[in-house]
Amino acid sequence: MLNYKNLEKLNNTLRSQRHDYLNHLQVVYGLMQLEEYDELEKYLEPVYKDMQKTGKALKTSKPAINALLKAKMDEASGREIDLYVEVKSDLKKLEIEDWELCKVISNIIDNAMTALEEKTNEKKIVVDMTEDKEHYIFSISNNG
Repeated sequence: MLNYKNLEKLNNTLRSQRHDYLNHLQVVYGLMQLEEYDELEKYLEPVYKDMQKTGKALKTSKPAINALLKAKMDEASGREIDLYVEVKSDLKKLEIEDWELCKVISNIIDNAMTALEEKTNEKKIVVDMTEDKEHYIFSISNNG
């Protein structure tokens, strides 16, 4: 039931973001027509940063993991932490229950956020999920 609710929330968020991005494109087009290139660059920087965060978190074959990553990105944003997720594996053949993997990833990301609590300037967490021929590799780092 929790996974279903998380997926429903993720779907709603994606719909909302699609609407927002279409609005952003209208602004970008307008600034280009007005030849306001400096303003365009200032406008695009945070929009691009947000798109970069969201798009890469939704590439696994495991909806529960995708929903967890999205929830952690939202939480990090609320705590003024830049959370970047790079998924280079679909995790299809990973032999662990989704709920167990969620528990592990969630705990490590929470610890990374806690490590950044005292930091006053740029707060950054990078989550990298990849695989080679024999292993799945999960790397979670922060600058705290």
